[in-house]
Amino acid sequence: MAISQKIYNSLPYPVQSFVFDQYCSKLHQKRVGDRFDIELEKMLEMDRFSNSEWRNLQDEKLAQLIEYSYENVPYYRSLMKSLRLKPGDIRTVGDLPKLPVLTKEDVKNNSDKLISVQYRKKDLISLGTSGTTGSPLKIYSDKEAWFVNNLFDWKQKKWAGVNVGDPGVFFLGREVVNPGRNKPPFWQINKYDNVLWVSSFHLSSRYIEYILDKINQFKPIYFEGYPSTLFGFSSLVGDGGLQHAAPYSFTSSEPLYDYMLESIKENLHTENFDFYGLAERVAWATECKSHSGKHLHMDYSVVELVDEEDNLIEADGQEGYLVGTGLFNYAMPLIRYKTSDVTRISSGNCTCGVETPRLSGVSTKSEDMIRTPDGRIISPSVLTHPFKNLTSIRKSQIVQLQVDRIKVKVVSDSPLNRKEENELVNGLQNRMGGEVLVEIEYVDDIPRGNNGKYRWVISRL
Repeated sequence: MAISQKIYNSLPYPVQSFVFDQYCSKLHQKRVGDRFDIELEKMLEMDRFSNSEWRNLQDEKLAQLIEYSYENVPYYRSLMKSLRLKPGDIRTVGDLPKLPVLTKEDVKNNSDKLISVQYRKKDLISLGTSGTTGSPLKIYSDKEAWFVNNLFDWKQKKWAGVNVGDPGVFFLGREVVNPGRNKPPFWQINKYDNVLWVSSFHLSSRYIEYILDKINQFKPIYFEGYPSTLFGFSSLVGDGGLQHAAPYSFTSSEPLYDYMLESIKENLHTENFDFYGLAERVAWATECKSHSGKHLHMDYSVVELVDEEDNLIEADGQEGYLVGTGLFNYAMPLIRYKTSDVTRISSGNCTCGVETPRLSGVSTKSEDMIRTPDGRIISPSVLTHPFKNLTSIRKSQIVQLQVDRIKVKVVSDSPLNRKEENELVNGLQNRMGGEVLVEIEYVDDIPRGNNGKYRWVISRL
């Protein structure tokens, strides 16, 4: 939004609705545009491609990206020269390992050098990762890349059976109303995309009746939200709570555990489609009707797997870290970007007929969920938002010591100033409740657990 979240929260609800409407209007123009229907249809027609046709398309797009990056992106020009590589040396996906992986630290330390000289930073869209480790990145996109990303989002929805303009309900991390609000409405309506945005911060037994009434009036075709948020909603609803059941639902951004999926399907009477995407725009994978893994969209990116030492894993079905190369964000190309996500790739045929490899068992950081004094369950993904602009944070960890006491451990290049500390504390309290005490502790490092995994949120309750 054009104004700060703090100012937005202080506004009367009718004024908030006006600001939200302006925001949604601009968002719709960026994401859709006049070409949307034509380009989406072209994209869906490509589902008939054979595996070899997909590979040829990837090689073509990759060669164009490498040549462009060498000519226009200072970081890659310097890197390739130091390795004595020319664009002609990387013409196919098989040539990519000639370049080293790009780490999160590389992006932090070379952010401006990764931006193409053909763009002015002020004209770009700042994406910003959600910071699922509490150490967000600033990622930039041009308008075309933003548009294309939305095409892929809608391709997935079309696979499920949802059409553009069908009514939907979002349960995401944005504060669409003041989290401290204690009377309805607890939602805003995006009339441009026909979406009801429900405040995830009001998913409690105290308010669920109002929210259900609004959803039943809205008659959605689909729900979308974080797995833990949709699970929290489905648990509150219980079987029979929805008069109007949405036939489809979409989850992303967190692990979707079996117990969550069962609750979502049974209580919301919906067919769920889980998808995998990143703010860094280096991978997109979605479920089809077969629900046998997530199809990688090969016109979106090139995906590889590497081991702990960054060696390429080529064996089918072997687990490794996901490394992605986005094929359309020319404003800030990320080539061989190494994520912290571990998965497997299967190249076997799917009964749906789409001949693309599939991701299975994507393992991100397994987090606890936060419980609030008023009985709400808060998703870890919701808690990432207050960290988004604090790019000096290298690592962080949220520990719930008591139901009304949170400690935030921070590893930072330098201590946050008072304004930044206040923004972080206020942002977390807005989501958990003002009665929750939030303490910040600066530490030298945050070690992984005995199982080698890094947990960003830990509950001691």
